[in-house]
Amino acid sequence: MVQILRWPRVITLAAVATSFVMNQSAALAARPAPRPVITVNPANQSAIATAKVTFLASATTGQAQWLSSSDQGATWTPISGATTKRLTLTATNALNGTEFEASFTNSSGTAFTTSATLTVQPLRAPVITANPTSDSAAPIGTVATFSAAATGTPAARVSWYCSKDGGVTWLGINSHGQTTLSVAVTSLKQDGYDYRAQFTNSQGTATSSIATLGVSHLLPPTVVDNPFNATVVAGTSASFSASSSDPHAAIQWRTSADHGATWVAVAGATSPTLTLPNVTLAMSGLLVEAVFSNASGSVTSKASSLFVTAPIPLFPTIARQPTAQSVLNGQSATFSAVANGTPAPSAQWYVSTNKGSTWDLVVGATSPSLTLTPSLLDNGNEYEVVFTNSLGEATSNAVLLYVVNPLATSDLNWSGYVATGQTFSAVSGDWTVPTVTCATTAMSSTSQWIGIDGVGGTPTVEQTGTSARCVNGAPFYEAWWEMFGDYTAPDGSAYFDVGLPIATYPVNAGDQMSASVSTADGTWTLTVSDLTQDWSYTKLVSGASPVPSQSSAEWVVERSGDTIAGVPGLAVMASISPVTFTNADATGGSITGSISAFTNQAWQVLDPATANPWATPGTLSPDGTSFSVAVTCPIS
Repeated sequence: MVQILRWPRVITLAAVATSFVMNQSAALAARPAPRPVITVNPANQSAIATAKVTFLASATTGQAQWLSSSDQGATWTPISGATTKRLTLTATNALNGTEFEASFTNSSGTAFTTSATLTVQPLRAPVITANPTSDSAAPIGTVATFSAAATGTPAARVSWYCSKDGGVTWLGINSHGQTTLSVAVTSLKQDGYDYRAQFTNSQGTATSSIATLGVSHLLPPTVVDNPFNATVVAGTSASFSASSSDPHAAIQWRTSADHGATWVAVAGATSPTLTLPNVTLAMSGLLVEAVFSNASGSVTSKASSLFVTAPIPLFPTIARQPTAQSVLNGQSATFSAVANGTPAPSAQWYVSTNKGSTWDLVVGATSPSLTLTPSLLDNGNEYEVVFTNSLGEATSNAVLLYVVNPLATSDLNWSGYVATGQTFSAVSGDWTVPTVTCATTAMSSTSQWIGIDGVGGTPTVEQTGTSARCVNGAPFYEAWWEMFGDYTAPDGSAYFDVGLPIATYPVNAGDQMSASVSTADGTWTLTVSDLTQDWSYTKLVSGASPVPSQSSAEWVVERSGDTIAGVPGLAVMASISPVTFTNADATGGSITGSISAFTNQAWQVLDPATANPWATPGTLSPDGTSFSVAVTCPIS
């Protein structure tokens, strides 16, 4: 019962399946095949002539057919028998530039690949493009190289040859087909050997020019002098020297901080002497060596050691003193000094404006050199430098600054201002009696006065003032009057100043003085007053002969005159503190006014031996009534 029941079902199912397949086949037979689709396009190919070339193409379906075009794709010609996916042909010069493509065709249509171009490199004989160059001085123990190059299709094989008899015969060298030949230079016998390269392919042979090997007769350097060990103090420099048998050999110094395990070249150290500046304690134990090299080889000196010790503390000492400077007003002046000491001492400059009585710090002047641009007011200033370290200090000599007034008239004994251009009938002014400095028992004198005449060859001078003198090594001050050149004047005042009795008319340094000289109706009135001591003295002189010319008025600091053994002359100029004239006034003709109201000229006293200023006036105050005179003559 089971088989029977199954059989009809089986038969029925088979019949149904058969009917379904027949119906589907009929439907498929009625449907067109799909068109070919390109899946692989051929690629451009490049080959030398006579070489085999293969192009490859593929599509989803269809019969292949290869085509070619020799007119850049304008027309295409089927290639007989080329009906597979691969096209293989032999490259010829005629095919250079030919394009190839494949078509795939079935009942539904045709598909074409993109085109691919065949580039054919024609066969060419070798052509030399680079010749070997001679090596004129190859040292023994080195390797000389010769290189050559050539073009050709196919690529040329290279062979190297050597001639030991000037090119008569040539022997092949196994260069392993390399275009660069390496020759070990082992003997002077190789001097003059010739070398050339030969390139060969199927189209021919090309031979390079000849290159000659020259073997250097220069010997490698040898060390003549090894560097010595150096022991120096920290903060100083250490030097090492070495030499070789070849004076022209290159030198490179090297150092090692790890006992010679590694060496480091010292940048720029290529001279026979190596100097290491400002060494430190940490550098102690450093090794130093020199490497000498020339074209034939190199050699290294023995290593030397650097030993650095701690400095021994030393007090500062002056090694070079500053010197006095003399400059024109407005020019710069430079003082410099050198000091030794350990630790290295620092510097500080000081200035004194009162001949060394007190000293003021020059702000910012902390180097061994001091440069400044002084004015006339700085004339006579003194400068010194103090060098200091942890142990103490050393002070330099004090030196003078001379500032020359280029506009002043230079003279042997007058310094101040002179007014001219009028007939002067009166002159007046005030000043403070300066302090005189005496160093020895020598006699010296400097006067301060106001007066009329004495310029331009006039025979007389009418004047009154004070003097600051050194007498037997002690300061001496007095007031005086003088009618110099007036031979009718009383008390010998035609020849020298007439001093006032100091008991009645005492004068001291720092006293404020006031004086005037005037003339009216043939009578000269000379008045000098000490405002500090509260006294005043007036001298009247009539009938002066010769008659004064009254051609100038003066406010002067003077290197006083002196008469020795009846011979008049100039006294030694006394060293005094600066003198400042104030309330300077004169009457000339119809004009009464300050110095600047008249034609005026500054005068200065110069050292006749050095031309350094001994007494220099500063500039006039804006109202023309005051100025100062700095005296810088030596202390006597």
